[in-house]
Amino acid sequence: MPTITADLNDLCGLIGRAMNAGELEKALSLVKAELKESDEEGGTGEIRIELTDTNRPDLWCAEGVARQIKAHTSGKPPRYAFFEGGAQAELSVEVDAALREVRPFVAAFAARGPAVTDAVLVQMIQTQEKLCENYGRKRRNVAIGIYNADKIRFPVRFMAAQPNSFTFTPLGLDEPMTLERIMAEHPKGKEYAHLVRGKAACPILADADGKVLSFPPIINSRETGEVKVGDDHLFVEATGTDMRQLLLVINIMAANFADRGWQVEPVRIELPYDSELGRQVQTPASLNVSLEVELVAFQKAIGEGFTAEEVAEELGRYGLEVAMHGGEDDRSREAFKVHCPPWRDDYLHPMDVVEDFAISRGFDTFNPVMPAQFTVGKLKPITLLIDRVRGHMTGFGFEEIFSNILSNRETERGHMLLGEEPIVTIDNVMSETYSVLRSSILPSLLRVEAQSSKALYPHKLFEAGEVCIPDDGTNTGSRTESRIAAVWAAADTGFSEIHSVLDMLLYYLVQSYELKPRDFPFYFEGRSGEVILLEGSPEAGKDAGESNDQDRGRRVIGHIGEVHPEVLTRFGITMPCAAFEIVLDP
Repeated sequence: MPTITADLNDLCGLIGRAMNAGELEKALSLVKAELKESDEEGGTGEIRIELTDTNRPDLWCAEGVARQIKAHTSGKPPRYAFFEGGAQAELSVEVDAALREVRPFVAAFAARGPAVTDAVLVQMIQTQEKLCENYGRKRRNVAIGIYNADKIRFPVRFMAAQPNSFTFTPLGLDEPMTLERIMAEHPKGKEYAHLVRGKAACPILADADGKVLSFPPIINSRETGEVKVGDDHLFVEATGTDMRQLLLVINIMAANFADRGWQVEPVRIELPYDSELGRQVQTPASLNVSLEVELVAFQKAIGEGFTAEEVAEELGRYGLEVAMHGGEDDRSREAFKVHCPPWRDDYLHPMDVVEDFAISRGFDTFNPVMPAQFTVGKLKPITLLIDRVRGHMTGFGFEEIFSNILSNRETERGHMLLGEEPIVTIDNVMSETYSVLRSSILPSLLRVEAQSSKALYPHKLFEAGEVCIPDDGTNTGSRTESRIAAVWAAADTGFSEIHSVLDMLLYYLVQSYELKPRDFPFYFEGRSGEVILLEGSPEAGKDAGESNDQDRGRRVIGHIGEVHPEVLTRFGITMPCAAFEIVLDP
């Protein structure tokens, strides 16, 4: 969970009133956070705050925590003029068309205000690092740069460059270096070079005079990208792979500067290709995140009755804009349209709004209800079976992994050579990294294997878990299956080795089966087949995503084979692999 460091006096100044550590600890319930450490008595005033939720990056900074507490104290959401749009921005960033396949998007703003102090600089750097490393997936999706704007002449250009075509002095060094040398020798270059190596070009930010601002996502120029105490005119940019993510980050940073008394000046982004927000995007700007929620949803979820006015008031105190409608003839049909502030993009479901209401109201204000019935719990049969399977697989010498059921289309379909085969997708995703539900465990195992090349071979991995399969025959359009998959990676591995593991597993599970030759895109041609259950329920093979063979109770429950070399290449695996995956529900 994200943990941030702040100065208590600075935090209280942002909130607008004095608070001791005890009062602050109580107020932190509004941001689902805990006060982990306080040096108030020691005289430094330094505190550490641990956030217990990761879906709100706007709270990963002192300004964000203070903004949420201050909104609740004042009873109304904060407003910032620069989110309202209006006149076209005078400053601009022009994007090179050659960056489309490299690092396509940028968002930015300029700010002028009080001279930067040591405390402000510390918070600025902390926010930058938290957003880049956590929300930005270690700068892969989002990287932020902050510069002395007085040293920049607009328009700024975001352009593609060859590794040896530009030279500048990076932060932390005293001599000019080419982009190639920075990637090879600079500490940040070594750490983040993998994000740009192999691309057609390197991304560069330069001003109208050709002066280099930075080499995103790796390092800033020392001349323009080193913010110092006393600076009062800054330029802030974020580059990455998703325009919506960048806009959220820039909105957070802009609100932070505004909360410290800075005047924020929007910047116009000129794109030569389409983005989710168009080809000309003025940033910062509202993300227009809103949800429709009926009053009855609050009553059902919390178990108490509320008036529409009570709900609207509490949501307003939590920094949300609320418009009530409906209910003229039936009060039970009253509903709200709830708008998130521009620095939030975490609303996916009406229950998210209900949760904000409960947090704002205070969980301790609700009447506890004792259970009306006494029940005895026990494990489901499928859970007991999965535990047995885990025991057998570890007994065979395999190591278990636990991976996320959320994945992305490229891993699940592109890397597996499955093309546009249907998959369950997530609506309004925070990150493309977690934009679909996996329909197979095998890609998860191969992703782990790709990161394990330095471990001693052979590698024997397995996972027992859930997958989600598109199914038009269900109310939800999908169904959940429990599966077991295993991968054996070694120089001399092949079909026989992984077949022996499957044979032992089904023997100990007392299941009769047979293999039927069949080619799969992700297996080597002629070295794969279907796993067919010979005895079992009629539901058995409904299905491993494969064809059914229903003669005399025969059901396809999975597949086995040697992984295709192209699949190994796409995952970055250098050792041959054999694998199987079967459905456990039958």
